[in-house]
Amino acid sequence: MYTMTVAREQRPYGIPIGTWAKANLPRRVSNADPGRIELVLEEDLTGRHATLAAGTILFAEKRFNSSTRRLDLYVVHARTPDDAELSLSALVFDTQKSGGLAGIINVPDIAESGGSHVVSSTLRAGSQQALELAGRGSAAEQVAGSAAASILDERERYSQESRQAQVTITVPSQTVYIRIEASF
Repeated sequence: MYTMTVAREQRPYGIPIGTWAKANLPRRVSNADPGRIELVLEEDLTGRHATLAAGTILFAEKRFNSSTRRLDLYVVHARTPDDAELSLSALVFDTQKSGGLAGIINVPDIAESGGSHVVSSTLRAGSQQALELAGRGSAAEQVAGSAAASILDERERYSQESRQAQVTITVPSQTVYIRIEASF
């Protein structure tokens, strides 16, 4: 005879995935700001076991989404009004429940990005020439040409990432919604 006991994982609050709540972004923020972004929960989140109180400070990771051209915020931590800390997972939406927050985008000036474009174009051309030379030479020349092309490709990728990292978005203070992404 075998007996099996199944342990149910106890969630401290019992707030299920997909729960929506209103929060406030109390100040203007940017993806260039150091550290995490703070939001304040505006309403109680009632779970099966406990309630996460209004006034809880939510801490969110941030990044500029180049596809949507919005600031994406991902809540990863919280501090309740009674100073208890917890980890959680939630996404931030605007008041129309569209992902991310709209703001003012600052792109590096044309002279800088033009220079980066020239560097990128030169790297692409050099990579192509190295591959062409690699296809025509001896085995050693082919290996050297392939290695040169690989290095130039890596430099081009780094150049593109550097240009993207320079883009900043500044978002004003506003009311937002969060959606719980993992029950807690």
